[in-house]
Amino acid sequence: MKETTLTAKILEYLRSRGCYAVKWHGSVYGSGGMPDIFVLVQHKPYAIPVHIEVKLPGNTPTPRQHKVLRDLQKAGAVAVWVDNLHTVEMLIDSLKE
Repeated sequence: MKETTLTAKILEYLRSRGCYAVKWHGSVYGSGGMPDIFVLVQHKPYAIPVHIEVKLPGNTPTPRQHKVLRDLQKAGAVAVWVDNLHTVEMLIDSLKE
């Protein structure tokens, strides 16, 4: 399975659960290491920001990506890396009201 296929499946799932979910596209003007997907999960009265780095099974984030995930977590966001849809399903279920 290609990473883009897994990312598309994750985006489809998130949107089907009522989440706002977008794929970040890196550029020379952006910050390197940002996670692939930005999500807002409904949790009244506010939404929970979630950042998801998508990797193929067996792969892990780069050191820079790990640092960005830690920085996002320190700022109060949920920031994770995943290599399958099931992990995302469990995460969203745990955050939904």
